[in-house]
Amino acid sequence: MFYMDLARMFAQETYARNPQSETVPIVTEKISAAETANNPRATNADIWAFILSDLDKAEEYLKDYKRADKYTPDQSVVYGLKARAYLTMEDFTNALKYAQLAKAGYTAMTAEQYLSQTTGFNTPNDSWMFGCTYKSSDPNIQKNDGDSSWGSQMIVEVYACECGYAANYVGPKRIDNHLYNTIGKNDFRRKCFVDFAIDELATDSAKINALGEYTDDPEGLYNTGYKVAASKCVGGIPVKFRPKDGVHDNQYTAFVVAVPLMRVEEMELIEIEAAGMLNQGDGINKLNKWVQLRDPEYAFTSETPTDAYYNTSTGSFRNEVWRQRRIELWGEGFATFDVKRLEKGIIRSYKGSNHAEDYKWNVTSTPSWMSLCIIQTEVNYNSACTNNPYISHATGADAEYEW
Repeated sequence: MFYMDLARMFAQETYARNPQSETVPIVTEKISAAETANNPRATNADIWAFILSDLDKAEEYLKDYKRADKYTPDQSVVYGLKARAYLTMEDFTNALKYAQLAKAGYTAMTAEQYLSQTTGFNTPNDSWMFGCTYKSSDPNIQKNDGDSSWGSQMIVEVYACECGYAANYVGPKRIDNHLYNTIGKNDFRRKCFVDFAIDELATDSAKINALGEYTDDPEGLYNTGYKVAASKCVGGIPVKFRPKDGVHDNQYTAFVVAVPLMRVEEMELIEIEAAGMLNQGDGINKLNKWVQLRDPEYAFTSETPTDAYYNTSTGSFRNEVWRQRRIELWGEGFATFDVKRLEKGIIRSYKGSNHAEDYKWNVTSTPSWMSLCIIQTEVNYNSACTNNPYISHATGADAEYEW
């Protein structure tokens, strides 16, 4: 799983476009210390073969294993990782096969589970295939007021405890305004994000009252939106990841949550994309059936226009699956990998954009800064290791893009 992430982080080109694009050096238990000093970066072809070789062994070894909890991988997780790998490699036949194998026995989250103010995305349920969990004794919970923890960044309903970067210091990570406005009005996933229209209400009391639809601590959420220095609005604030047991005033409880690493919904979306790449009509049928579980009025056809993000080569169907992935899997670690995999651009400067002024960049192709640089220590001491070019960041906002 970690090599899969590293391969996607550091490769400058996709597997499908260039199997010889360099990723990272492979280090196994068989390599000597001396060999690590002359260990070139593996190509896409080499590292994905290495990953699949390990997954083949895991599939065999875990065949009859029964796990005690969802924090330990079993064979279904192996199938899920294979589905991810084959989707990245654009081997759609195998991506479809393993996504279908992976999802057996799991059930997609209901609206009630999705929007629960006490267990929403902090407690494993029948859709979770794999996850991790924080313990109250973890150093990143106990030290520095819990500010080193995942919850500090992603859980926003803790203004009352005066801790947490998202809630009290730098402001929450938010959904892109344009993406939010593409979510159907009857899609229950829309309620995972505070409506931008609340910022237009005339009085503070009206805003706090409206926030009551999203949280049982509306005044705290208001304060996170308007009193944190880097914020000054509530639109787009995520309430997807809830504090444990709905606790708002104690980070040592609120941040001790489980985090999903793989859900059956991801497998459904891999199956849909792979099926559509093999037979678009089949993919569209699967897409409509699945999204209608979230939005009963949803309907997609091959004629439905979609935002191409400067790249029309993926076609409207695949663009729509990408949009559904952006909504369904928001905050779960897929955004950058999907932009690179689909060779998309980035649109941040447009009318109504909620991106910070200095970061309103529009890029017409996959941003170079999405291919990370290898740390200098590795390059200094591994003579065979090349590096990706250093990319200086842009300054100022680009002209507004018209959707």
